[in-house]
Amino acid sequence: MKKDNYRNAYLAPLNYDRFFKKAFSDKKIAKKFIEDFLDIEIQEIEELDKKKKVTDDAQVVEFDYFCKIDNQHVIVDMQQWRKHDIVYRFYLYHCMATVLQLEDLPLKEVFSVKKGELIKIKDYSTLTPVITIIWLVEDELNSNEDYLSFSMFPENIKSFFEQTEIWKNKDIANKVKEIAESINNDNGDLQFLQKNRLIFAIQKNIVRNNKISRYLPWFRIAAKSREMDNKKSDFDEFRKDEILLELMRRLLRSNLHDTDLEYIKSEQETRENIERYNKSMRKQGIRIGIKQEKAKNKKILLQAEKEKEQAEKEKKQAEKEKEQAEKEKKQAEQDKKQAEQDKKQAEQDKEQAEQDKEQAEKKRKQAEQDKEQAEKKRKQAEQDKEQAEKEKKQENLEKNIYKLIFNGKSKTEISKKIKIDIEKINEILNS
Repeated sequence: MKKDNYRNAYLAPLNYDRFFKKAFSDKKIAKKFIEDFLDIEIQEIEELDKKKKVTDDAQVVEFDYFCKIDNQHVIVDMQQWRKHDIVYRFYLYHCMATVLQLEDLPLKEVFSVKKGELIKIKDYSTLTPVITIIWLVEDELNSNEDYLSFSMFPENIKSFFEQTEIWKNKDIANKVKEIAESINNDNGDLQFLQKNRLIFAIQKNIVRNNKISRYLPWFRIAAKSREMDNKKSDFDEFRKDEILLELMRRLLRSNLHDTDLEYIKSEQETRENIERYNKSMRKQGIRIGIKQEKAKNKKILLQAEKEKEQAEKEKKQAEKEKEQAEKEKKQAEQDKKQAEQDKKQAEQDKEQAEQDKEQAEKKRKQAEQDKEQAEKKRKQAEQDKEQAEKEKKQENLEKNIYKLIFNGKSKTEISKKIKIDIEKINEILNS
């Protein structure tokens, strides 16, 4: 692209700060862009001072566009080049827009227990949310989305998506319900935090994705106007919209002054210098990268050798452990088999013991029966002996009685002699 091509361009580049600010100095244009990008309808818009200094030592911070709409503060900032610190810088801008409200917060009266009287303090409940829109021209933030929007939500939302194991939980519906309740919790005006948004609008993605949206024409005009050989016909599709027509009118090259043309030339040279620098850095990076890659590859090879050697050791160790495990497995199987045999033998021994016990019990009972029978026999023998002695005694008595009678003794004499009753003698003689 030649440096003097801008002189033949139809429109000045909207992405350049001077022309962006020139376009957005028209309140209708600024209002329409914010409405289209946020997909809202603005009832009232108040433009605010764009240059701010927070402390005496702080550098002056200048917003490209700063306003208050309805009940929100809005920053719109154009960022042409890739910079490593844009997230930090625009987060600072975003926070500043909140801090700066401190100057204009109304006072309210509250009772001071310490002082025992009413005192006036800032009414922080009147603080309004801030929406910061960063219009990225070159940077894509490694995303394919039209824009990336960030807001403050409860931390359990983040942990909910990070804890992948939770998705296997059958009670996930209850967890989702808890998260929803957490998001919708407005106790103590917690919803205020979610209304603050930091939005990175990615021009390249918006133009490439070409999604049907209210904001698409703005970024297409910006992309087309950035081409320094842009023509009038490039913008025919936007002429039906009065606001976009006024936007283009403010960017017409024919309305530019020499200082504007010099500014464009300077910005173009800056752009080319940045591209040249980035290109040289890429080449240098490639050379350094190749050198680093070789060193890295050498290191990788050495590491691979070490890992291979370690893997061999681990493999041998694993084989030994496997062999040992096999031995232990076989031993365990043998021990199990032996244990089963021992258990079976124990059961047989138990069964035999029970049989022996039963047999011994039978023998004991038999012995008791035999002893009882022997006792009966002994008693019977004693009775028989006693009976035999009685009978023998009786027999001897009878013999003596008959002998005495035969010798002529009387019953009275016999009774006295052998000491027996006469009735007994008569009984014996009559038997």
